Parts: sequence; structure tokens; C-alpha cells
Amino acid sequence: MTLNVSTVFLFSFIAYLLGSIPTAFIVVKLIRKKDIREIGSGNVGATNTYRAAGLFWAIFVFLIDMAKGFLPSWYICHTFVNGPFIYIPVIFLLIGHIYSIFLKFSGGKGAATGLGIFFALAPVATIFMLGIWVLTMFVFKIVSLSSIIAAASLPLTYFFLVGIDNTFYFTFICSLLVIVMHKNNIKRLLSGQEKRIKK
Repeated sequence: MTLNVSTVFLFSFIAYLLGSIPTAFIVVKLIRKKDIREIGSGNVGATNTYRAAGLFWAIFVFLIDMAKGFLPSWYICHTFVNGPFIYIPVIFLLIGHIYSIFLKFSGGKGAATGLGIFFALAPVATIFMLGIWVLTMFVFKIVSLSSIIAAASLPLTYFFLVGIDNTFYFTFICSLLVIVMHKNNIKRLLSGQEKRIKK
């Protein structure tokens, strides 16, 4: 199947709504009866869920957010003819997670959802990226730093494994978006104020 303009618009709208589902916000609201945006870093993601509700729920949120990225992306990219237009709904999926309509256009930083998207589009390169994340996390014990370095490594890894194609450009754009969303973390990293994970 090929994507026409109306189909791209429809799938982009659906993808944005799916991406906008604020998993961390819902979980912390149900478990702790609190707004996760008023806890810890205020970020609506797995790391702040760890601070707000513990490790189990942080893993749960991470897996759901990753599935939220993987399943729609896999469906779109395996249903329609490979071309630049198939990435438009996928980008809206990530944008929905970062700028959720259900949270007045605020949200997470896109790491877990981005990981799911990358697994759907470039699984081998993503495995290497995940290894880089684990290694960086083991050495520095800083989630944001690990996410930034891993995101930056993905386009490079994909380039060496596959080369330059539409997926390369897409991974570059998404990786850049994830890094930009960590701008406050980068400021804290440069000032030495970013918190480490102790456990």
C-alpha cells in the first residue's frame, strides 16, 4: 500500500493521540494520588516515576512508553511502501509523547518512546545504541547523560551499518529532538548538578 495525503493526515492524527497518552502521569496519579509534574524533576517519564512510585512502576511506564512507540511504528512501516511519507506519522507519535494534548502540550522527553520507534525501524542499530546506553549508565550512573549519548550515537551507528537512506535522516531528526528535550539536563550536567542513580 502507498500513503496518500489524506492517509498521512489521518495516521499522523491517530499517532499524535497515541503518543500523547501520558503513561507516567496516569500511573503516579493512580498509585500515589499525586501529579508527577510536582514530584522530583517534574518530568513525565520513567525516571521520575522511579522517584515518585518506585522501580516496579518505573519499569512498567518505560515498557508501556516503549510499546507505544514500537507498535504503531512497526505497523506503519510494514503496511505501507517504504518512502519518506511513512515517517511523518511516526514523527507525530514522538511529538505527541513530548507535547501531549492531554497535559496542555507538555510531556516526557521522548527517550522510551523513541527507543520503541527505533527498534521498529532500525533494530540492529538500536541494539548497539542500547548497549551504549547501558555502558554509559554503568560508568556515570546518570540517566540523562546515558540517554543523550545513546541518542547521539544512533544515526552514526545506522550510517556505519546501513548507510544513508530515509531511515538515516529520520533517526537523525528524532535523535536531535530527544537531545533538545534534554536541554535542562545538559545545563545541569555542565554545572555538575545533575543527579545520579544510586541503586
